[in-house]
Amino acid sequence: MRMFLIGMTDIFLILYLTSLAGVQSTSVLTVEDFYKLQSMHETLQDDKKRAESELQKQLDIAREEKVDLAARLAREQAIAGERLAQIDQDLLLKNMTLKESEERLTQLDQKIREKDAAWQQREASYKQELEGQKGVLEANRVLAEKFQSEAQKAQQLAEQRQKEAAEAAKAAEEAKALEKHAIKLKEAALKEKGEAERKAHEAHEARKKAEAEKDQALQKASKLTAAINDMNQDSAAAFRSNVQPNIQQLNVSYEDEVSGTTKVLRRELALLPILINEQAFVLMPCAHIGFSRRYDTAPSKLEITYNGKKILHGFINKKEDLIAVALPGYAGKIYATYQADAKIDEFMPVLLALRNNGDVNITNLFRGLSAHYFAVNRDNIEPYENVGLKHTLKGWRGTGQRAERIIRGDQLVDLNGRFIGIANDPDQIIRIDSLKGWEEITFQR
Repeated sequence: MRMFLIGMTDIFLILYLTSLAGVQSTSVLTVEDFYKLQSMHETLQDDKKRAESELQKQLDIAREEKVDLAARLAREQAIAGERLAQIDQDLLLKNMTLKESEERLTQLDQKIREKDAAWQQREASYKQELEGQKGVLEANRVLAEKFQSEAQKAQQLAEQRQKEAAEAAKAAEEAKALEKHAIKLKEAALKEKGEAERKAHEAHEARKKAEAEKDQALQKASKLTAAINDMNQDSAAAFRSNVQPNIQQLNVSYEDEVSGTTKVLRRELALLPILINEQAFVLMPCAHIGFSRRYDTAPSKLEITYNGKKILHGFINKKEDLIAVALPGYAGKIYATYQADAKIDEFMPVLLALRNNGDVNITNLFRGLSAHYFAVNRDNIEPYENVGLKHTLKGWRGTGQRAERIIRGDQLVDLNGRFIGIANDPDQIIRIDSLKGWEEITFQR
């Protein structure tokens, strides 16, 4: 319909212009101006549509960014409270601005529709009354300029929205950076917490260690006091009170051939029990119960009794020529042995060599050897062959202290009765702290 009216208007214009040929027109507005205005109007309409489309796209992008930013703000709210609250407030203001812009755009669109309808009405009227509508055409030109101005304003508004969208994106980046900073602060706090807990644990362990060292120091002081008291004891009094009550009697009998005659030999050995492997044992040289030296064959009719009970088994150390037997039913006082590698300085200054009645003979008694024990000066003890000890005195044997010597079977103990070793040869002591490597043996055959 619109094209029909335009075509009819063109025909009327041609007829009118033909009839007025030769007459100079006084009107400023020509047909060419009309077409130019019409083309300009259509161009403005296209620009308006493109601007509206572009603005709509930017609004959609702004809405998506708003939704994304709101989601990020919700996740980051706990970490950056005040900053996110400010951003949320800014978004709210911008949202209100966007709504206002949408309302203005709707109003603008309504105005454009209304003005487009008015333009169509004016255009139809202009085609019918071309010469009489110069004022209307001028008004339309002004209106077109106004539309152009409003289109420029719409473009400026779109640019403003783009700027606001860029600011929102920048705010989102700042929020993201703030989140990373908060995470770093949290990790640093966790690290500091772990370090504090480690230091607290170390302090607790150090306190426990200090308390343990304190307890050990108190125990050492107590032991040292007891050791000093023990050292101050008189050797005779120490023997009577600490050692003699614990000495046990072991009765031994066996057959032996002497000068072609078989005789029954009997011995009553006085032995101090020692604690080995949680049992009470006594030690003696093999010869004291009739064994041939360095052999494990028991003598004929060997019988060993303790408190009326026969002892049928024992242990032998062939290298050192020693026998160990357990005492069944012993419940008296007993000490663990000194370690075989203990330093001589760890012993008391005065020690006791206990006789076992095995090798004390008339010659030894004539020379002045005591029958039960004698006091040994620790300074006269020196290391011998790895863990062995040797009792040494300078000069020739005489009387008094020089008459004393350690004989085979003597047990070397401190003043409390704690076992150090046993002599398997004169003045030679074997230190024993276990039966590792000893062989089990049966006494009767």
